[in-house]
Amino acid sequence: MTTNSTSVERIVADVAVFADIGTDPPSFEQLKGEIVVRLIRYGESTELAVAEDGSILETFGEQTLKHANFRALLASDRYGKLRDWSNKQRAYLEGELASAGSLIDLWGLINGGQEVDLAQVDQLLSSRQREDSTRVLLIDGPAGIGKTQFIVGLAGARAQRYSVERRPLILHVQSRGRTLSYLYDLIAFSLQRLRLEVTYDQVPVLAKHGLITVAIDGFDELADPDGYDLAWSQVNDLVELLRGSGSLILAGRETFIGRDRVLRDIASLREGVDEVSVLTLQPPSKGAAIRWLEHQGWTAEQVDAIEEFLEPSSLALRPFFLKTLSDREVATRLVESSSTSILSILMEAMIEREIDKFGEAVDRELSEAERRVYLRSFVGETARDMAENGSTSISDATLSWLVEVALPKEVSSDVTRILKARSQAIAFFTNDDRKGHRRFFHDKFYEYFLSVTLIDIVGRRETGKLLARNIFGSSLLETFGDVVAGSTRTEVIRRFLDSSIDLIRNYPPIDRTRKNLAALAIASLSTADLVDDFKISMVDIDECRFSGTASGGQLDSLVINQLDCRGGDLSSTEFKDLTILTLIADRETLLPDSIPLPMRVQDVTMSVKTLTVPEDVQRWVAEHLRNPPEEEAGLIPVEFKDHEAIKVLFKACRLRQYWLRRGDDMYATRILDNPYWPIIENALAQNHLLRVEQRQASGTDARFIHVRQAEDILSESPTNIDVRNMYVSLIAELRKSQ
Repeated sequence: MTTNSTSVERIVADVAVFADIGTDPPSFEQLKGEIVVRLIRYGESTELAVAEDGSILETFGEQTLKHANFRALLASDRYGKLRDWSNKQRAYLEGELASAGSLIDLWGLINGGQEVDLAQVDQLLSSRQREDSTRVLLIDGPAGIGKTQFIVGLAGARAQRYSVERRPLILHVQSRGRTLSYLYDLIAFSLQRLRLEVTYDQVPVLAKHGLITVAIDGFDELADPDGYDLAWSQVNDLVELLRGSGSLILAGRETFIGRDRVLRDIASLREGVDEVSVLTLQPPSKGAAIRWLEHQGWTAEQVDAIEEFLEPSSLALRPFFLKTLSDREVATRLVESSSTSILSILMEAMIEREIDKFGEAVDRELSEAERRVYLRSFVGETARDMAENGSTSISDATLSWLVEVALPKEVSSDVTRILKARSQAIAFFTNDDRKGHRRFFHDKFYEYFLSVTLIDIVGRRETGKLLARNIFGSSLLETFGDVVAGSTRTEVIRRFLDSSIDLIRNYPPIDRTRKNLAALAIASLSTADLVDDFKISMVDIDECRFSGTASGGQLDSLVINQLDCRGGDLSSTEFKDLTILTLIADRETLLPDSIPLPMRVQDVTMSVKTLTVPEDVQRWVAEHLRNPPEEEAGLIPVEFKDHEAIKVLFKACRLRQYWLRRGDDMYATRILDNPYWPIIENALAQNHLLRVEQRQASGTDARFIHVRQAEDILSESPTNIDVRNMYVSLIAELRKSQ
């Protein structure tokens, strides 16, 4: 090795973080043919003699150890203790994986092209990299797709084979809160969780020399409300520190991270020198999901009962929810559910299972309906408490107190004691890393119950910490819109809309309440026609999310930092004097002619494609207008593009709920009561695109209807024979009716 001043300074700087706190910093001198660095380590004077060939003699007390190079020194038992690290991590992750049970294999697309599995990604991250560079792997995808599982699997594989392969160990860094998080606090917690002696400031040095890889899970949660500047700033600094042989994994939602944005917002990355790759995780195919369920012991009859739920883009196909579905008791409840959205169906199925598990003493004092009310209220209050405190977990003591808050009536002390004891074992919760704390088994569970609670408290015109302090992200808003559109009674939604619109107009702009109420109202645009004057104005909003089909409404004089309308039809909403900084959309997005030109468009149809040149943005927007300047060729003739029957069909396809039925679901009722629906239903049924079930249910119609292959219908897929024939049949009938 050369002994120039730069290399000497680097060695001293890297060693400095291992010197005992309270002692003098390392010193060095250059002797003939070697560098000698002196420091205090574990209370002993330590001397490192670095020879020209890079080998190091370490002397402390009466011992002298020889290390092949500086990297070997850092991995040794007096510094990084990587052998101990691998053993502790293997034991910890074996417990984690055992509690998770069998999980379906994950796969994804690397840089939008090649299909890769975990082993291939492991190989990619272990391949030779350019000298003095930082390698960054982005892992993106929606909630439940398996980002955390993928990192845990990679970390477990490396820890398991460390003694043989010596591939860098993975430090899995997870966000610990729902508000602003600081990276080094999270790194310190991750080290503490594994009971490692390494300190947070030593991590970048070990990573820089290719000994460990830092994986930041939930990168989008390292965020402030104004553009996530802090998240990018923290990672920007880390990229600089890792330069050498360092690797960094960033995992987050697909709308937040992307190669273009990373290169733009992490200024320290050098294009052409540093390596940036994107892994977009994909859900399993329907066939793979069925094979996995059969491997779990499912019979052909059981698979047949839920097979229709496993359609492309269905929430049920995401690995986490497929795991939930694999509980055959939940699956049995699933097909009996009267809910409409996939998420609501899963939650309702789990609730129905739980209310039968309290025991005879509870059953004698609380009827089935009362137990259901109690469980909903208890889990909802838990989500509310966590949101108000910006935490992902809750203490057992607080859970015990919430039992009494949630009870629908006075019960005996014995029953109260039983419910308190059982509060920690509810299926929606799992053990947190902190002793005596629980967290939701998945963020979607949290989001569902928080959404139900938000509808309730806003409907009562309450505000408070929940609305004043939180930053409502797109994932929660998507769930909220799903709950509003698919699983709530008309009068409840009307009360929520009236209250939220009134509060937006009259609540003083002293905190985040108006911003959050506006974001919730926009997520509810599918129900805008339930109130006479759905108008949101004069608010600056950080983040909005809408999917489904808007039924009206007016957005006036708003500044929206990020409008996410993937899968959404906003063509019935009037936009007036809006400023949109970033529009997130996909091929299904449909926009009104009144939409202003966004500053930036992120198209996430395949992988994230960012458009910033005004001409490109204008061209993209024109292609997604309800009345584009030039009609595109498709299966629907130009003269029928705006026909009411086509609009009704598209509304049915864009609904996020699984089932359509008359009754409490007012949005589905409006579709099914449309005079063109019988023609549409007939065309769908003749071409195997409709599933109809008769069930015992309240209301005027016990039929449950599901439109199959909705994505292909919306995109007018010419390669799908059933879709093509359906359009031929439907258009023929519409011509007859003219």
